[in-house]
Amino acid sequence: MTILPGEVVLLDYICRSCGRVYEVAFEDSAGPALLDCNEERICEGCEKKTLVAALMERGTSVPEERLLTMTLDELQALAAARDHG
Repeated sequence: MTILPGEVVLLDYICRSCGRVYEVAFEDSAGPALLDCNEERICEGCEKKTLVAALMERGTSVPEERLLTMTLDELQALAAARDHG
């Protein structure tokens, strides 16, 4: 599927991990972009669970209770900091 500049496209995906259906919005402003409608994805909840498990496995000073309340962006930043620091 191609989206044009300024166009917003909503696609439904099925999480490959838990089977939940969720919606993703795509918007492109730079120029036409191609979207793979058959791409396998995982939902935000499963992505958070995976990041929390990985951080706990590698060891972190952040308590698990705090990790479970962090946003996906915060978890990704924490994981990236561990990878680069």
